[in-house]
Amino acid sequence: MELLSGRVMVLHGLKASSELNGCHVEVLASAPCDERSRVAARALDTSERKLLVKASNMRPRGPYERTRPLAELAPALAPFVYVRSADGLETNLLVLLHGLGDTAENFAGFGRKLELPQTSLLALTAPSKLPFEMGSGWYAAFEQDGSPIAEPARPGDRRRAEGLRASRIAVQTVLRGLVDRCNWRPSELFILGFSQGGTVALDVATHSASPPFGGAVGLSSACLLAEQDGCKDGRSEQTALRAPLLSLHGTLDEVVPITLSRATHDALRARLAAAPPTARADGAAPVRLGRDGGEAPQHEFVELAGGRHTTPQSAEHVRPLIAFFGRHLLSRSPTLEADAGVIEVTRGVGVASLHAHAESPIL
Repeated sequence: MELLSGRVMVLHGLKASSELNGCHVEVLASAPCDERSRVAARALDTSERKLLVKASNMRPRGPYERTRPLAELAPALAPFVYVRSADGLETNLLVLLHGLGDTAENFAGFGRKLELPQTSLLALTAPSKLPFEMGSGWYAAFEQDGSPIAEPARPGDRRRAEGLRASRIAVQTVLRGLVDRCNWRPSELFILGFSQGGTVALDVATHSASPPFGGAVGLSSACLLAEQDGCKDGRSEQTALRAPLLSLHGTLDEVVPITLSRATHDALRARLAAAPPTARADGAAPVRLGRDGGEAPQHEFVELAGGRHTTPQSAEHVRPLIAFFGRHLLSRSPTLEADAGVIEVTRGVGVASLHAHAESPIL
């Protein structure tokens, strides 16, 4: 039996076609294609008889199954807040990293307001608890007398950088656990962080030790590039973009000046432009990031005119965030999945099987 070779790449929100050993395949839906996934396509044989080939990310999952192992893998980031997708289709998972002094429960509320389709939420709790139940943070922010740590930090002061490193490792552990223990695929995972949480998101997305994933967003945040010099596993490892990355920053931010975000943007683009190609979560060939953005994954930086140190509030400020997720979130078609004339195509499916189905009448 002749076997299909290679992969069918499925484009989000677009149609694509390719030739598979003489069978024309027109992609109808969006899904990653690997050994475990299914390809959404319409196959036409030489006699133009139509064959529906199923596309789906569906695997048995339950809300409890998807979060239970995390208590063992990353206890420092508990308690977790899990919010199932409002439409009942858990195709993507958005990991939320709150800002300094906030809580997972509160930041999950922002995630709900986004109303992203087919997307569940997992809000994590920052590991460094603040006194008097004032929430928590991802790395040191205050001196012992309660005053803020100077910005930029004094030369040789690695407190924030070391705390950031610990938080990054914890989030990397969560990402791996979601794939290995909770039945998610890398391309289905996204991170969104605000302020300190955004700094962690940026650090995870640009660190070579991070697993590839679907995408990352940093709101009102900047990397601690200068402070990470000389730290173990620090700035020298920020050479690989592990996911498409979006940075949004208000021009009137009074807490994290936009000048810091601009410096982060320039430094990352210069460094990543010289980096070797990096793997991608969808299993596609590695790509190189050019200074002009180049191929995905890429780093986008958007300045929000008049924006302050807060999550995007106006339609104008939310628009680039929604557009980013519109480009990168995966989607499923329940109608196609329920079609009786749809079959599964995976790596190793025989072309003879395709033609056998093509010769059968379509229901």
